[in-house]
Amino acid sequence: MIKLSKILNEDGYKGLLDDIPGAKVYTASGGGTAETQSTKKIWDDGTPVLKYIARAPKKTIKLPRKFKVVDDTKYGWWYFQIGNVWHGIDKDKYGTPPFEY
Repeated sequence: MIKLSKILNEDGYKGLLDDIPGAKVYTASGGGTAETQSTKKIWDDGTPVLKYIARAPKKTIKLPRKFKVVDDTKYGWWYFQIGNVWHGIDKDKYGTPPFEY
């Protein structure tokens, strides 16, 4: 049996790939911390509403050891989901990513 949260998670990543030209999904290794902007607001297909991420205040979060990350080279962001929260990291704020992929 597939959990609904798993389906929504996959659809959210697919939605981002469909919406952002040239974006790619990678498996990242983390475990450290990062300063992110976050939202729980999503479209019906599970894709995050990116304007809420861009407008959110920055918070430091602990990164999971393994997670999927969308590399948005067009607009300069990394996006990923932890639980039901989508996070974004503005690449301009980091010289190198706070995780490996």
